Amino acid sequence: MTTLTAPPIDLHQRTLGNGLRIVVHTRREAPVVAVHLWYHVGSRHEEPGAHGFAHMFEHMMFRGTDRLGPQAHFEAIRSTGGECNAYTAFDQTVYVQELPANQVELALWLESERMAFLRIDPEGYATERNVVFEEYGRIVEAPYGTVAERLLPQLLPDHPYSWLPIGSMEHLRQRTTNDLRGFWSRYYVPANATLVVAGDVEPEEVFTLAEKYFAWIPGGAPSPRGETPPPPAGPRRIEIDSQNGPAPIALITYRTVPEGHDDQFPLEMLATLLGGGESSRLYRTLVLEKKRALHALSGSFHLELDGWIGVAAVLKPLRRTAPALRALREEVARWIDEGPTERELEKAKNSALRDLISERFSVSELARALGQAAVIEGDPSLVNERIEAIAALTIDDLRRVAREYLVPERETEVVIRPSALRFVWQQIRQRLGKTSPAPEMPAAETEDPSSNSGSPFGKPGVVRPADLAEEPPIAAPMVARALPQLERATLSSGLRVGILTDRRLPYVTVHLGIPRGAATEEVPGTASLASQLLSTGTANRNDLEIADELETRAITFAPSVTFDATSVSMGCVTGHHATAFELLGELVRTPSFPEGRFRTAVAQLQTAKKIAERDPGYLADRTLQRSIFGTHPYARSTEGERADLSRLDRGMLAEWWSSRAHLEGAHFYIAGDLDANDALPLAEAAFDGWGSGGVTPPPPPPEESASDVRILIVDRAVDQAQLRVGHLSVPEADPRRPRLQVVNQVFGGGFESRLMTRVRVELGLTYGIGGGFRGLLHGGELRVSTFTRVDKVRESLEAILDEVRRLREEPPTDDEIERAKQYLLGNFYLE
Repeated sequence: MTTLTAPPIDLHQRTLGNGLRIVVHTRREAPVVAVHLWYHVGSRHEEPGAHGFAHMFEHMMFRGTDRLGPQAHFEAIRSTGGECNAYTAFDQTVYVQELPANQVELALWLESERMAFLRIDPEGYATERNVVFEEYGRIVEAPYGTVAERLLPQLLPDHPYSWLPIGSMEHLRQRTTNDLRGFWSRYYVPANATLVVAGDVEPEEVFTLAEKYFAWIPGGAPSPRGETPPPPAGPRRIEIDSQNGPAPIALITYRTVPEGHDDQFPLEMLATLLGGGESSRLYRTLVLEKKRALHALSGSFHLELDGWIGVAAVLKPLRRTAPALRALREEVARWIDEGPTERELEKAKNSALRDLISERFSVSELARALGQAAVIEGDPSLVNERIEAIAALTIDDLRRVAREYLVPERETEVVIRPSALRFVWQQIRQRLGKTSPAPEMPAAETEDPSSNSGSPFGKPGVVRPADLAEEPPIAAPMVARALPQLERATLSSGLRVGILTDRRLPYVTVHLGIPRGAATEEVPGTASLASQLLSTGTANRNDLEIADELETRAITFAPSVTFDATSVSMGCVTGHHATAFELLGELVRTPSFPEGRFRTAVAQLQTAKKIAERDPGYLADRTLQRSIFGTHPYARSTEGERADLSRLDRGMLAEWWSSRAHLEGAHFYIAGDLDANDALPLAEAAFDGWGSGGVTPPPPPPEESASDVRILIVDRAVDQAQLRVGHLSVPEADPRRPRLQVVNQVFGGGFESRLMTRVRVELGLTYGIGGGFRGLLHGGELRVSTFTRVDKVRESLEAILDEVRRLREEPPTDDEIERAKQYLLGNFYLE
């Protein structure tokens, strides 16, 4: 195993008198800062009858204060080119900003405002509650969408982990703003918060600003620790009929340990070896050898108070789960008897080390890791101990945790079966022209005003210091810094190469781009499946040899196909880069597309397509795409449909790859801990003998379709409809593309866009909506995408079409254009 070291993450910490903890990491390479504010409150802190309150604040915290309107937070951050978001989990809620480094004061000003003076009023609650209902509807209408909601109460009965962070729609329907305000006043306080700032900042400056914006807010109290779920009473079996997933799933899960426990890393490594890739024991045995499953995998999941490890198999439709469950148990038993080999241990360590290095790629990911360690584990400096902890693990450690935790008394067997009865009932209702009744949405005025005590703004008695700015303190745009210099070269084969040396982390990434994609294939799915099967065999190695080499050395291999291009990316920690170059050249130049793996891949994709066809969003996308592009290749799905996959054979894949995936017009980029002197010889060897196949004729441009508005309905018995609106537009190389980028931001590119303002913020008809112009090589499209309840389809569609017409009749104002330009220019720092 490669001995890997990484520079320690320097940390500066301080706690204010009111209990707010501040963690700062300085990183100078780019003028960017990530500001994350962690509140130690998640769904497990909610009281009975208030499930969903933690997640509701992920929405309410953007509704403004007495000084800020309901879109002002997004407007202020995006005016600098920054991004902001939030997420809610079982144990925490996190508010995220990433923006140019000179705007850190802006982020702290905004977080201070909503910590102390959040607007909580019936109108805002009603709007965001409707948005959450739409979000919940999107979840439950997805394939297998209700499985987790039904599984958790059986897995952990009578414990706060037994409900999902999305919460209960009935609870949210019954609760008032007064209830909501009490939750905010209890948990959204400095003593229950941790501020993490990572990036191009001075620690003392951050501490001074934090003192200015937070020290005057009353501290409150931290969240209680909570109780660990009681130990399982013995082995159990849970059976769930899936909502609309056609493939049976067999799962065996074992209770383990909370996050931060000494056994967390060995359990995660155990899961990697059991089912973490195509060389894992489960995949080799259940998928490739015994043909018991389409997919087999394993995972280790840890929360603040508990954890699980699980092994799972996804089967073909109509297959019985009993044989797969037996095979899963046999592999678990074999592991307990034999333990890992030295090579498997090397694989698990390399994989874990790669993941730790990867989380340092961006300041936002690093801020997330620091926040997780600080809030859930209690000490952010633990991030500096993980590489050594992983390196020290032994075979005996992995054998011990397997024998301790993979035991019957910790086990729950879960079977997820397609519900034939529900599917038949859906078809009957669909034929009768009926759908399930949409949930009744409460109007804001139904809340009894007498139950809403206090001001809608802020915590009682809290007064801002007189010296605080009344407006968001937005700094002037930074002077642009020089971009890193890309070294260019041409290999003897003619392949053009770009090299960007970056010594910050011991990691190397390479990317090969070929300017031919799915638009050049005769049978849809050919290019996508060919790229997917690159790693299943070459002239010199079989599938298991390749998988073992990639996964043992933790080399990521990511081929992808768009309509216009095929690309292959690889990444690895320094020390494995020579092997990565060698493998990349071999996989690209001499793939063999073995018949057995071809048949397995087709079966997997057929099932994946069958699942996708139950998803209204997928059906809406496909219908619009066909309508816009007609007979052009852009009307297809890049991965093909089920009928297309049935027409393919491995010879078609081999022919497409040999005739399309050649060096004509290709580019190869190398970035990371490698300079040109070392990189170019490796690239020469990798692509030696790779030739050109000539120029492939491009497809003709798409033809214009009818100009009248057409409404296409895909009839499905669902409670929530997916809406798509679009038409043909211009290709990527059109000289108007810069102007269209600005128009995209104004029309549908952010929270303050016209579409989001009208459809979500004002009308509360959806959880999210976006739209804009997308350019392809030979054409383009305008597309709007959203979802809403069935009874709100007409209102939503009218609002979207009104905004499309308005874009023609009321061009973007000077203010809208300026804000869009500021965002696009500032956002270059974040990319």
